[in-house]
Amino acid sequence: TTELVNDFLNFQFSDAVKVQDVHSGSIALAANSKARDALWQYIKDHWDVVHNKLSGNSMVLDRYLKNSLQKFASHEKEEDISKFFQDKDTKGFDRGLVQVSDTVRGNANYKKRDEERVLEWLRAHDYLKA
Repeated sequence: TTELVNDFLNFQFSDAVKVQDVHSGSIALAANSKARDALWQYIKDHWDVVHNKLSGNSMVLDRYLKNSLQKFASHEKEEDISKFFQDKDTKGFDRGLVQVSDTVRGNANYKKRDEERVLEWLRAHDYLKA
């Protein structure tokens, strides 16, 4: 649930978790399609907390954002991410955001191109109900 994700992220950004370890939990959340949107919403809603905790080393912030955001597969989400950072100072992690944008667009294009074929194969092999 979103509440559980938020509780976890509040812990992750507390003083109990070392800066270099913060990205580990978010990698797991980003890999979970049911938690991914809640992770992104948390980053947007708590950007000051995220930025303050991770910006002491731009490589850490860059790695965190890439690992947290690159699993999305929709053009709308890519636009949302780009729009969110549009008026932010992204010095030090701007290249990572370009990589996120490229990856999400690629994922979205792949999904659009092959989603129906994959679903058809899964149905044909009884992985999904017809």
